[in-house]
Amino acid sequence: MGLLWREGVFALVPTSFRYFMTLALPEIQPMRLSPSALRQRLLSAAVARPDAVEIVPLAGDASTRRYFRLLLSCETGAAADPASLVAMELEVPQPDAPMEWLEIHRYLSGIDLPVPNVFDYLAGEGVLILEDLGDATLEERLKQAGADEAQAWYEKAVDLLAHLQARATAPEPTAFSRRFDVEKLMWEFDFMLEHYAAGLLGRSLSPSLAQTLREEMTALCRELEALPAVLCHRDYHSRNLMVRGGDLVMIDFQDARLGPPQYDLVSLLRDAYNPLDEIFVQEMKARFLSARQTMTGDALSPMEFDRGFDRMTVQRCLKAVGTFAFQKTVKGNDRYLPGIAPSLFNVSNALKRHADLGPLRNALEEALPPLRQAGGAP
Repeated sequence: MGLLWREGVFALVPTSFRYFMTLALPEIQPMRLSPSALRQRLLSAAVARPDAVEIVPLAGDASTRRYFRLLLSCETGAAADPASLVAMELEVPQPDAPMEWLEIHRYLSGIDLPVPNVFDYLAGEGVLILEDLGDATLEERLKQAGADEAQAWYEKAVDLLAHLQARATAPEPTAFSRRFDVEKLMWEFDFMLEHYAAGLLGRSLSPSLAQTLREEMTALCRELEALPAVLCHRDYHSRNLMVRGGDLVMIDFQDARLGPPQYDLVSLLRDAYNPLDEIFVQEMKARFLSARQTMTGDALSPMEFDRGFDRMTVQRCLKAVGTFAFQKTVKGNDRYLPGIAPSLFNVSNALKRHADLGPLRNALEEALPPLRQAGGAP
């Protein structure tokens, strides 16, 4: 079930697409390090003093990184030793290259933003030893929450995003060197055409339609590129926010880059995994603008922000459709397919709110027939 905000309350709505960050998997390649090797490393790095280590594979996302929970038996260790840790294993170790995840982690931690604690980095093995944040993503917590609690969690997520934009102003070598420019945004659009339009739908676009799509979408992306640039998490949604006590902790921030102030808010409020009613979305947008202005002194025009928000919705949600389709057509993984319908729903409604996007809407509906029926409930 998912949460839908209607008439001042959260209602449960059926959604079949669920993700569990820490669901044990029965079939997975073993970790590169053995339990005994991990135990020795934890001892030598003074992370913990376990008598034994048990490795439990965890469900990951669509990335190439793999995650394992390390269960520690610490009968002779100190009482303060953790009962468990999480190991993040890179697809390929990069001992001689900068570790982007770690660089961005240090930056975010240095400006007092909540990220997992890092205890060790084994560069030769491509393994990070992290704090175990448990099983509770924001998505999972929302499924169990009543109306007041759910609203409070969204308010925390919106306020945290305002803090990110207010504090992340000094350049960081990795994230601040890349941005959502027209080239990047259009690459994501082309990725969607390749894997959704052609790959999943089997559509072959005429040259004239392809040209119209490119012209109209490029114009939209130029508008997005021209918006003020802030540091974006890049994947700020309910599955990448973990609950630690009464607070939220950001994960999966390795692709952070400069982009519009609307980008991460679109990721959160146009989340394919937790559809929200438009009234609630508007309330959260207003909260974000108010919090951001208080923290930065920068007042954004609500009307202009809404215009950019809807344009960002079109681009971001089409990008998500491409990712979901890629997982099916290339990876053979169909668990992401239910995310396509709510993403197209968001695209359709955003396009309909702006008459000047009519030519883009017409071209997209011709290229992607399911978009024509996407104006109903997701």
